[in-house]
Amino acid sequence: MTSWRAAEAADEDAEHRFRRLVHAHQRSLLAHVRFVYPQADAESVVNDALTAAWQRLDDIDPDHAGTWLRAAARYVVFNGRRGERRWQALNDKVARLPPLAPAPPPDHDAGIELRAVLQALGSLAPSDREVLLMTAIDDLTPEQLGEILGVTAKTAAMRVHRARARLRKVVAESSDSPTSEGDG
Repeated sequence: MTSWRAAEAADEDAEHRFRRLVHAHQRSLLAHVRFVYPQADAESVVNDALTAAWQRLDDIDPDHAGTWLRAAARYVVFNGRRGERRWQALNDKVARLPPLAPAPPPDHDAGIELRAVLQALGSLAPSDREVLLMTAIDDLTPEQLGEILGVTAKTAAMRVHRARARLRKVVAESSDSPTSEGDG
């Protein structure tokens, strides 16, 4: 038998074993989850447990498949509860934050300058844009940037310095052009 036929036969065998497992245990697993974990979305928990079974099918002893599935369902329920607790804790933290100060009124000149900078940024080489955005948005140090780029911190700092110089040059050139004054 060729290797692709063997793989196809193994896939068919796995699918057949999985169908048997689902047929034999799905209803009892659903009843178990509904009874033991009434607050959980039973259908979703069973689907997640069966997905785990499909992924680990070769590890499941057919004689203990029901037990394995119940353990998987329990894991799904408790993992969901952990996620809910983290979400609730985050919501509690956000609720305790002091209110934000009112936003200042929009500055028309700043908006024009921002558009000029964004346009200039878009005209730079991708490598320049990358280092400028990483340092500005992610507030990365030269050491962190160097680690990401696979260079030394000194090399990363030099790349940022050169990219900033190129950005300043493009912004200055665009503000000197006669079309930029009539765009506002």
